[in-house]
Amino acid sequence: MNTTDQPSGISLLDYLAQQANCKYLSDLRYTDRQLLYMLLTPVPEHAFSPRHWADAMAYLAGVPCAACTKGELLDYLCR
Repeated sequence: MNTTDQPSGISLLDYLAQQANCKYLSDLRYTDRQLLYMLLTPVPEHAFSPRHWADAMAYLAGVPCAACTKGELLDYLCR
């Protein structure tokens, strides 16, 4: 991934699913949190919009999130 820009036309969730070798996006919910943490750590926060980070938090944690940051998502994955 280009570490300065969001991959063209791909959401953060799609990026994670791709990197984690998930056949379906829904497989992300069953993917080891430590693996997701390791995949997200090198991704700069500015590579995806705040909306993408919030959507990822809402999807993975099952909790609505209006404005979550990369740090908040990483904190959730560490639990």
